[in-house]
Amino acid sequence: MDEFIEKQEENVYILDSNAAWYMIPIDRYNKNYDMFLIGNLGYKGEEGQIENLKNTTNKIILIRKDEISRNWQNPEKVREYIKNNMTPIGEIGIFDIYK
Repeated sequence: MDEFIEKQEENVYILDSNAAWYMIPIDRYNKNYDMFLIGNLGYKGEEGQIENLKNTTNKIILIRKDEISRNWQNPEKVREYIKNNMTPIGEIGIFDIYK
């Protein structure tokens, strides 16, 4: 996973409650995404995160595959936005990759 993230020209965001497990060892911090739980999204909540994604260019997004269980606080609206509005380009480990 580290190698995948580090070799990308785009910014890689893992929208998952466990994102920090992957980001800390490579000394990266993505404030809005590394503890991706409903309780950590700020006052605009999921709608605010969707707006952030719309306004962020040069990005690759990783979300858990459908068959892998997610934390009960996973922002499902954001996940659906990604699946409906971004292009799947592959998978790595337990994640689907979107651009």
